[in-house]
Amino acid sequence: MDNCATGLVGRDGSRRDRGFTLVELLIVIVLLGIIAAVTVFAVRGVSDKGKVNVCLMDKRMLETAVEAYLVEQPAAGIPSETDLVVHGLLRGPSPNWDLDSRGEVVAQMGGPNNCIL
Repeated sequence: MDNCATGLVGRDGSRRDRGFTLVELLIVIVLLGIIAAVTVFAVRGVSDKGKVNVCLMDKRMLETAVEAYLVEQPAAGIPSETDLVVHGLLRGPSPNWDLDSRGEVVAQMGGPNNCIL
């Protein structure tokens, strides 16, 4: 054997390449793309579920605050969100839900989470 080939061939005649072939690199890139695509779809589903949970929790909190207000102030009538905040039953108005004239909790149009359940 000449000196040029001694670095590529071992004593037993097998090749000792130190790099990756183009096919191996393409396979790795394709696999990484598949993993990235699956991850993106999984994360998108989780964020949608998170928005739904925020909507449900906001609605339950507002309903509970209205019930607590009516127990504390039975003669006061239907409260507004301002009344609930003043009496310490809410920290602030809900960006997702509102109270109608009957005191029912309804979705607030154009809220940040578009809570129409």
